[in-house]
Amino acid sequence: MQIQGAIIIIGSLFWENKNNCIQLKSSKELAEKRKVWRESKLNMASAKLIDLPITYGRKSTSRYCTYTMAFSNSIDKKGKGYAIPYKEKINIEENFNQLYCQALELAEVEGISKSGENTLVKKWGSVGLKLNSKFIKNNKEITDRLFTFWEKYFSKLDIDLYRIDENENHSITTQGLLNFDIEGPLDEIDYFLATPVSPNVKKYPDGAEIAKAMNESREDYFTYFVENYKNGITTKYDDEIIKNLPDRIKSIL
Repeated sequence: MQIQGAIIIIGSLFWENKNNCIQLKSSKELAEKRKVWRESKLNMASAKLIDLPITYGRKSTSRYCTYTMAFSNSIDKKGKGYAIPYKEKINIEENFNQLYCQALELAEVEGISKSGENTLVKKWGSVGLKLNSKFIKNNKEITDRLFTFWEKYFSKLDIDLYRIDENENHSITTQGLLNFDIEGPLDEIDYFLATPVSPNVKKYPDGAEIAKAMNESREDYFTYFVENYKNGITTKYDDEIIKNLPDRIKSIL
């Protein structure tokens, strides 16, 4: 049985390369891996911008303590991110090893799985899976087997890290399943992979706070927001963020 997958991308995984990444050896190496992965595995020409529950929700030490993207079930207005189909379908007739390999490749280019670790889970981020509801309805037996296969990789997942407080629903379940809606003209996609991250803030920052972190950053770091915005990856706060940025940054947006 051949099925078609897609990746949900909401940040630097979409645009980062060795020229626009932070200019450190490790950052350049990861950025180049991301570029090669995108070009070899994904049908970038078929990328679609879709509505997603996203916001700037994690303060990243690797990006000079500026804010990076997170999925959130408590935002009142969705942002825009990408659904990008894989170039090749996978076969799940006998086993789900091809799906695991795709998930592990995603974990590696996200920095979740270092060389030789073979893990889909870290405290700060994990690979999650979501099946199209139509696929589930038409393939109940294989869906049950797939979920049983998938959840065994998530025994160490602490889902309470994937929300800001008890009033917010987790962005991933204990079974490693994406816990938010994926909407759009995506009927041809049977399954989705994405990487929820754990928000490390007590409350989600507003646009002024997000801009302030960039304005006060070491190395004058605006690249993450600028590249997201220029590539159509947006949140409800973008207008307020831009209003609080220096004129020289506004001029390139």
